[in-house]
Amino acid sequence: MLYLITGGSGSGKSEYAEKLAVSLNPDNKRMIYLATMSNHGREASERISRHRQMRAGRGFDTIESMYLDSPADELKGSRLACILLEDLSNLISNYMFARNVDSVCTEDILKDRINCLTQLADNLIIVTNEVFSDGSLYDESVSLFMQVLSNLNKYIADSADFFTEVVVGIPVDIKTK
Repeated sequence: MLYLITGGSGSGKSEYAEKLAVSLNPDNKRMIYLATMSNHGREASERISRHRQMRAGRGFDTIESMYLDSPADELKGSRLACILLEDLSNLISNYMFARNVDSVCTEDILKDRINCLTQLADNLIIVTNEVFSDGSLYDESVSLFMQVLSNLNKYIADSADFFTEVVVGIPVDIKTK
């Protein structure tokens, strides 16, 4: 099953996604947490630390990967109960801004990575962000980032079995199988 979880910053989407992953694994099979945030300063370091504490004791094997280059290779050959990808916007940012990959290639690469991950687990949960509601105008690079995020969100939502938006900690089902 494919799950897409969205929401604004601080909405509770990560906690919801982690609880969902645990609930989808009653037999305590292997679960992978793919953490994609790069540690580039105090705020990022604090957020990474907070997320590590949140998932502690929940049964995840964590793979910290800014690009998902190796996790698919590491996980091939083993069927997993769940993969939780945290999160899509960080992943896009890593490609576009840290690796300077253009928007079209970033989108294509990530579609391929996501398709690969769906083959490795009974459940794939992807956390993404809602960044389209503020009505602000941004420079070209941020606008391209937002377009890639929008395109990938639509791509995943289209094939997702479940799509949930978390609003102030409350999950609102948008699409259910």
